[in-house]
Amino acid sequence: MTIVSNTSPISNLARVGELNLLQQLYGTVLIPMAVHQELLDERAGKAVITAVQLAT
Repeated sequence: MTIVSNTSPISNLARVGELNLLQQLYGTVLIPMAVHQELLDERAGKAVITAVQLAT
């Protein structure tokens, strides 16, 4: 299954170290460019930024 995600599920799962759950549950996770930019913004926090960078 393919899903499109907004910022909240990705950032919340990244903060608790479980970002991989989205892919396990749904297979393909599409992230719009605006969401990707939000996740890499310094306000997202180091844990989120690192998890997103490692996942791409």
